[in-house]
Amino acid sequence: MGIISSLPGHMNYSVVLPVYACDDPNWLILSIESILRQTIASNDIIIATDGPLTPLLAQTIQGYSERHPEISVLIEPTNQGAGPTRNRAIAATKHPLVAVQDADDISATNRMELSLAALNADPELVMVGGQIAEFTNDDPEQLISFRRVPLKVEQVRDYSRRRMPVNGPTLMFRKAEIEALGGYGEGTRSEDYLLIARLLAAGKKIENLPQVVLWYRESAGAIARRRTWNHLRGFVGTRLEVHRLGIGNWLDVIVPCTAQLALTVTPPAVTKFLYSKVLR
Repeated sequence: MGIISSLPGHMNYSVVLPVYACDDPNWLILSIESILRQTIASNDIIIATDGPLTPLLAQTIQGYSERHPEISVLIEPTNQGAGPTRNRAIAATKHPLVAVQDADDISATNRMELSLAALNADPELVMVGGQIAEFTNDDPEQLISFRRVPLKVEQVRDYSRRRMPVNGPTLMFRKAEIEALGGYGEGTRSEDYLLIARLLAAGKKIENLPQVVLWYRESAGAIARRRTWNHLRGFVGTRLEVHRLGIGNWLDVIVPCTAQLALTVTPPAVTKFLYSKVLR
């Protein structure tokens, strides 16, 4: 009662959920259901497609939009990437607070309640995230690890020098502040990290909740996708852009870029260690 009574309304936030062709329909169902079952519900859930979908994915989304009036669908016939897809969905939201989620992740039932309470308690707080529990494939109860991120803004700023200081799929933020800085980046797999860097460079306050608020699905091919030369080029470009924004020094560029290079060329066992200990 204490948290809920401190909020200005029952349904006062939007949710954006990008979907693209490689997403699994069964995983998408679990993701959508976790949003619908929040202790504080949303009346504005936007599913944004990124290019053509499989028939089963399209059928799944249509079924939910027909059964739930709070769900609307934005269709993009060509693949634009994660950043542009999120930006398009954010622009279409109705409320000043927006939460993001990925199509293969599962939110804790009180995730939005906790995020709303934090943002409403501190008008200077622009974005709030939380901790994640990681699992593989189809069993959220078979946890493999946790990704713990720092809580307070000073710790977030320091952590951001070399590593992503928030868990991207757990975020809720003030829409106007995000759009004023151009939203998520385009043409890069690090669009969320660049957004965080721009916010911190602008002096905005970002914090994380201490609770695990989301179960994150680590797919079997996730590390393999980070072992490509294209990913390395994008990674280095992102680190240089973060440095240009005034976050960290040259050593903070060299150390993670060297680790990413090693990840690209070393055997899979070493790759997994580097990713978990240095790059995440």
